[in-house]
Amino acid sequence: MKKLLFMLGGATVFGVVAYLVLGLVAGWYGPRYIHSDEDISTIYLLFLGTVGISVAIGGIVGGSVPGIVTSRSRGRANERQAP
Repeated sequence: MKKLLFMLGGATVFGVVAYLVLGLVAGWYGPRYIHSDEDISTIYLLFLGTVGISVAIGGIVGGSVPGIVTSRSRGRANERQAP
């Protein structure tokens, strides 16, 4: 259950950060380079794909966090028990 929560949290954080960064990019890119509906469609699909990939990467990174934290804590516990 903890791993699932970390995966959802990581996916959410990465998705929100990607959305905010792409919002800034769209604000800069739009007025300069978008001249037709086809341009809007192309950029929209690229941004949608970027957010999707960011969410997937966030889920993978978030899912690996409990393993990293657990292995570190186990290593310290084993060192303390050694004579």
